[in-house]
Order: sequence, then structure tokens, then C-alpha cells
Amino acid sequence: MGFDILTYRKGRIRHIVEKRFTLHKAKLDGRRVEYLLHDQPVRFLNGTLRLRQVTRLTETGHQTPMVTSRWDLRAFIQMALQDTADIEPTDDQLWVRLVPLSSPHRSRVLESLCDALNKTNTLFPGTQLQMHYVVAPPCLEAKSGQVPGKPCQEF
Repeated sequence: MGFDILTYRKGRIRHIVEKRFTLHKAKLDGRRVEYLLHDQPVRFLNGTLRLRQVTRLTETGHQTPMVTSRWDLRAFIQMALQDTADIEPTDDQLWVRLVPLSSPHRSRVLESLCDALNKTNTLFPGTQLQMHYVVAPPCLEAKSGQVPGKPCQEF
């Protein structure tokens, strides 16, 4: 049985240049919030303890670093983007259809990530094709003797 670390980092730390922070929006307890955050790995105990530092930048320029052992989101993004995808160029877009993940709630998180990526209006390098990410509908597996409700899309 493991445990997670989450604490404020105290003491002297290196100041992070403001342009390295990115805006993150969320809805917490029914209210919308916006934070400027910077995420980076940090090492302690002569490099033997690897943790994640998330630093918040306030409107006044104050930086609040927090240290955690949780790497879930980064691992989730790596897992999702390493899976199979269907890539389809059109005249002005490059569609990337990602396969649904192992559970509906994970696929919904992936859909939110796709929405955030689509809002960046990123062009595929060396082209004028705008990247557009979607999650393919899930394949419904037929039980013995049944016909599936939706056909599966092959990737």
C-alpha cells in the first residue's frame, strides 16, 4: 500500500520566468477558476527522490510552488497519445481520431483534452493544416449470438 505526497515547497527556490507559465481553467465546487501554472520534475535526496513541482503564479507576481508524487495526468496523456489513432488529412485540417480508452470516464477525460488541444488552433508543422483531435466512438462488443449495436471502426 503506497501513499502520495502533496505539500508546499519551502525555502529558497529558483524563480521561474513568467513566460513559462500556462493558463489553466477549471470548474471547482461549481465555480470557475483560472490559474497560471508551471509544471516541472524536481529531484531531492541527491537525485534519488523524483517528484513533480507545480508552481502557481498570482496576479501580483508571487510564485507558490507545490510538490507532489502524483504524475497521473502526465502518464495519462502519454498513454493516450501512444495508442492507435486514425489520421485523415482534408483540404485545411488534419484529423486525429484517437481510440477510446479502457473505461468511459477515461475516454471523457481524453475528450476534454482533445477539446483543449483543438482550442489552440495548432498547425501541423510545415503545412497549413489545422490539427483537430477527436475520440472515436467506442466499439460495442456483441455478446454471444447478438449483433453489435454499433459497428466497430477499424484503426
